[in-house]
Amino acid sequence: MGRYGNGRVFYRSGTDFPSIDQLQDVIDSSNQTSIVVGNPNLQQAYNHRGVLRYIYANTKNNNSFTANASFNVIDNYISTDVVNDKGITNTTYINLNGYRNFSGLLVYSFPVKFIKSNFNITTNYNYGKTPSKYNGVIGFVTRNTFGGGAVLSSNVSEFVDFTLNYDINYTQTTSTLNNASAGQNYLQQSPGANLNLLSRSGWFFNTNVSYQNYKLENAEGVEYTLWNAAIGKKFLAKKQAELKLSVFDILKQNNSFSQTLNNFNLIQTTTTRVLQQYFMLTFTYSLRNFGKANTSSQRSEERGDWRGGQGTGGGMPGGGGGRPGGGPMF
Repeated sequence: MGRYGNGRVFYRSGTDFPSIDQLQDVIDSSNQTSIVVGNPNLQQAYNHRGVLRYIYANTKNNNSFTANASFNVIDNYISTDVVNDKGITNTTYINLNGYRNFSGLLVYSFPVKFIKSNFNITTNYNYGKTPSKYNGVIGFVTRNTFGGGAVLSSNVSEFVDFTLNYDINYTQTTSTLNNASAGQNYLQQSPGANLNLLSRSGWFFNTNVSYQNYKLENAEGVEYTLWNAAIGKKFLAKKQAELKLSVFDILKQNNSFSQTLNNFNLIQTTTTRVLQQYFMLTFTYSLRNFGKANTSSQRSEERGDWRGGQGTGGGMPGGGGGRPGGGPMF
């Protein structure tokens, strides 16, 4: 499509098979108030997927634009059939039609020359409709997610590197099932920043900070800030040795949690205790390739060694800051 653009359209079809647990006609009564049994009559589900994609990349002025739209329709979707009898739930699995999913994405990128950086703007939308059965009635949970984000990434030099980012997503849910919550809406925000500095003498410093905020309309939300930093020195003739002091979770707020939205429009939040602030001193000796490398490639290799991970979070709820319970991001 012209000198800088190209498009792609494709359709794919396939099948999803039920798991052994979903097929076995064996009663699981380990929980006396929640009985589960498989259904040997389950059929395979049929997937229909399609994608429409357009990419424009102008190499002359470094502008780019991406548009992507996709859909997913599933026939014989493997869902749950729940019967609640005097406080005891009996669950089995059935095939239902009506599963739908649609998503759209737009991304625009352009250079910011006066600070030698690149700026990316993203907007996205997702629609999902999931069938299930409760007390003999078939219903649907519908989800609409609206989101966007922006990233400013530097291209100053091999000695200075920084990234600023912000992501936001808002999800609306509704259900036609009698036992389901009328609405479970939530807002997720995750700004972050990353900075890496390197001197010609081998000293380096890197730090990253990310803020996570998950706010539910009808329940208590979760928020925390994760801040890491490190300082070190590369030495010896070819800078192949490195001594680094790192500190993880400077603010002592590291958190790990996950959120799931089931077929009955109920949100379950699970919080896990994780390791918080600690310090670490490391010595690293890198075995490099034999032979000579030009100056620019050698500097690029050194830059890749000392630069820290992004660690700026982002994504949909349940991410736990991108690295739940993880170690240093550098």
